[in-house]
Amino acid sequence: MENLKSGPSWLRTQPHLATGYVQWSNPKNRRIIKILCLVLVGAAVAATWLAWVHRESVAAACQQLSAHRVMIAVLAGIASAALVSRQRSAYAARARRSWVAALPMSRRALWVEGLTVQLAPLIATLALVLGAALATAATLAMGGLPASASLIACGASLAGALLGAAGGLLIPLPKPLLPYPGSRYVPHRATHGRRPVPSVSSLGIWPIRRMFALLQPKTLSRMLLPVLAMMPLGSSAATAMIWIGIFGTLTAGVFLVGSVAWVVKVARQWLKPLPLSLQRLSWVAAIRSAIVMAGLGAAAKWLAWVGAL
Repeated sequence: MENLKSGPSWLRTQPHLATGYVQWSNPKNRRIIKILCLVLVGAAVAATWLAWVHRESVAAACQQLSAHRVMIAVLAGIASAALVSRQRSAYAARARRSWVAALPMSRRALWVEGLTVQLAPLIATLALVLGAALATAATLAMGGLPASASLIACGASLAGALLGAAGGLLIPLPKPLLPYPGSRYVPHRATHGRRPVPSVSSLGIWPIRRMFALLQPKTLSRMLLPVLAMMPLGSSAATAMIWIGIFGTLTAGVFLVGSVAWVVKVARQWLKPLPLSLQRLSWVAAIRSAIVMAGLGAAAKWLAWVGAL
């Protein structure tokens, strides 16, 4: 509670945001936040240096992007709508199970809190995109190259993302789907043979199973719509299948990376009473996923080689 008293006063009327602030202001999490900030700064410096070294190629790529600003806006709108809709679903499911759901809240506070939680990932992503565009424009301007193309592409993506976010907020939430008992998305508790030995090594399979749970056919088919829309006219069916395969493997890799982070976070909370370090939990959760990521990367490379991309 001392962390909450030292924080902003408006957080005291937002229970969900207040609990999140208390969790992240924990001294154990400050080290992780510092490491993430250092990684972000290092990545920004490295990207700026690469943009300066290859500034002519970067300027040509920005010119190509600015020529397709309508398509960029459409893709950004679709991605932002999907992100906001997913955040709304997650917030609604988490709010019903939260222990702070019974606390009294005004309608205005509830609306502000929900809007903040639902739009926070999108705002962070747009801030990174805007920062990258400004850094690219400054780098090109220092090199005597036209810098307006990167700002035009960034403006198109921001406009599309804002319109997509508005659509994601207005679209009604779908009804929650409960997998049937025989579904592969439901964990099977029955064990055959000898009794299993308890071990933290079983955490290594959790990210892989969560990746398969996220790759439901309904979700994957919706995510393939932008890929099919980007296919030029006259493309063969083989080319379309190769692009779909590459997109599917990359999507699985992104889901797997997110699943590893989610498993590590949940395992830290679940196994907090045990004397297990964060490094060991991260290693156990990531070792099998790293092998799967290597396989996905090899599959994507093979598809690109087959399609001569």
